[in-house]
Amino acid sequence: MHKNYYGLLISTLSLRHRWKWQIILPYGEYLTSDEDYASAEEALQKGKSWLERKSAFNAINSCLAQFYSSGVLNPSEYSSLMDSLRGITESCSSD
Repeated sequence: MHKNYYGLLISTLSLRHRWKWQIILPYGEYLTSDEDYASAEEALQKGKSWLERKSAFNAINSCLAQFYSSGVLNPSEYSSLMDSLRGITESCSSD
């Protein structure tokens, strides 16, 4: 079972009657979930959610880094915003 998500292939792996998600990267490497799930469908959904959170974090992190490097944010503002962003993405992953 697999799903194409914006050019990234999310697939499932069966392991001892449980399922893991795996994301195949364009250059041949892959990422596999640490957790396992009851169904292939659940594993696909969790893989998609993980990818969405990781993408959002990286996009916002990139924006904040640009603001910091251009002088819009000072070091303590940047640090505070990054701490908040980490907290938000961590709380989203526990939902």
